[in-house]
Amino acid sequence: MTFPIVLIHGLWLTPRSWEGWKARFEQRGHEVLAPAWPRMEGEVEALRSDPSVMDGLGSPRSWTTTTGSSAASIPRR
Repeated sequence: MTFPIVLIHGLWLTPRSWEGWKARFEQRGHEVLAPAWPRMEGEVEALRSDPSVMDGLGSPRSWTTTTGSSAASIPRR
């Protein structure tokens, strides 16, 4: 008996990042789903040429830490 597999990519990737794994599991009889995040349905090249679809994605906290800002500027709980 096989079961379906759902592969979820990270924010800065597309479902294309799962191509090798998707094929591997499908060859073994699994149904494999690798959906795109909303607004990330295009190809990598198109997203790179117009990254405006990613405007507003993420939280202010994650943007702060990924831009290299000081960790001291992040509010502590």
